[in-house]
Amino acid sequence: MVQTSDLLTIQKFVYLLDDFHYQQYTRYLEEVKAHLPLKLSQLIRKRLPEFDSHEGLCTKVYGSYEKNDRLNFNQLASYSFKLSSDLAINYPSYLTPKHSLLQRLINQGEIEHANFLAKLMLDIAEKIEDHSTRIFVLKFLIQQAFLMKETAVGVKQTHALDEAYEHEKICNEILGALRLHLNISLNPSVTPEKLEEFKQLFLGYKEYPASTVRLLGKYAYIYTIYYHDSEKFKDPSTYKLISDLGKDIDNNPHVVFPFAFDLKSNFNFYKLNSAMVDLNSKEGRKDFEELRKHYSSVKFWNSYLNIPEMFAMALKTSIYLNMYHHQVYRSDYYKIIPAEDLKEINALSLKCKEMLSNKGLEEYYKNDLINLELVYSGLLILSGGNGIKKGAEELEAVLTSYQQINLAGTADSIFLFLMIAYFALKSYEKCAATYKRFIRVTKGKPVYEDNAIEIHALYYLSQWLETKTNSYLLKLKATHEKAVQINPESIQVKAIEEYVSFFGIPLEL
Repeated sequence: MVQTSDLLTIQKFVYLLDDFHYQQYTRYLEEVKAHLPLKLSQLIRKRLPEFDSHEGLCTKVYGSYEKNDRLNFNQLASYSFKLSSDLAINYPSYLTPKHSLLQRLINQGEIEHANFLAKLMLDIAEKIEDHSTRIFVLKFLIQQAFLMKETAVGVKQTHALDEAYEHEKICNEILGALRLHLNISLNPSVTPEKLEEFKQLFLGYKEYPASTVRLLGKYAYIYTIYYHDSEKFKDPSTYKLISDLGKDIDNNPHVVFPFAFDLKSNFNFYKLNSAMVDLNSKEGRKDFEELRKHYSSVKFWNSYLNIPEMFAMALKTSIYLNMYHHQVYRSDYYKIIPAEDLKEINALSLKCKEMLSNKGLEEYYKNDLINLELVYSGLLILSGGNGIKKGAEELEAVLTSYQQINLAGTADSIFLFLMIAYFALKSYEKCAATYKRFIRVTKGKPVYEDNAIEIHALYYLSQWLETKTNSYLLKLKATHEKAVQINPESIQVKAIEEYVSFFGIPLEL
């Protein structure tokens, strides 16, 4: 039997795949048009249970074993293995079918075959950091070593087993901290001392040799400061860590995590929320498209509310709201908004409607669905025409249906969207009623200041248009000055100035 040391990683990988996982792997290669990796994998599979030499495989793929072809072949072999990323996210336990095969081979007296399989499993399990398979194989090899009086081997493998357990333990501890102690649904706030303790703990894994531990540690730190230390999240050093983690994830696409844990989508959420990322730039659009492409390939979202997709739609809607919400009231709105943007707004609206129609999700995702309703309403308003009235009706329905639920964090956005809709509809009395309701509902509660500024601006503007009372102009001017003081380049400043310009308001801004 061929020595395992003579085999390429891609040969070991293809050998270990059962028919189902091999078909999943090659189907993915076809989807991404990875023609040479597909050819290489098919050549390896066809030869099993025998193996070609490196020279033989290289010659089959490139036609020769000359220096340049050897270099290309080595890169191809490495790249082909990294394309196991689709299996890593969708079927992270793809080595598991070989567990029972190993036991069967031993029970049938095929010890040479069993040990060959065990060595291949251990090697691939170490590379993809499948801790459970690594633990399974090491337990077998340790027991076998002591049965066969190979004490030195058994001792060495016992140390390796301890390491595998330690890596799995640390990963579980990191995820446990995020889910139990830093989860804002369970603990909205964390003491400064405890927060610092967690931050230092996670940063301590920044250079850890095991990729799973290192990636989770850096991700956990970014998660922690995003929810519990917003000022630190805005710091340039944080974006440097975000960039570092992004490269680390891209360099280790073959590494496996617990099933249904989508590290890349989760990470992209924080990356795209960074102040350092301009979503309207070429790079920002590329990052957004990578997120969309990734979550579309993750199969387990078929059984759950697709949180990354919902986030992506919310992000896109936020971009369009910033661009057009202060123009939707204009009679020439459809001449202002590009047809391509309006087409995407309508497409996003239909997708939201489709997701909201799945009533089976409401039992588990009530708060998420409230946010999705908000996104849907914003898209309806941005679609203009009859969509504005429909968007307002959707928002009023949210306030009625979920009045027993704490809407903290979304209440000010709901009222802002209502103000935008009623202002566009010239329903100035409803603007006034919505403003008073906003003041009453949010009294004593934290409110996003940018939203509050624009709610006040729309109220003062609508009441001046309705009554021509100068006191409203003075209040509008004061609101504008406050917005400029906070950030002269903000969307709120731009919106107020465009309102004033469009209506020819006698206000010196």
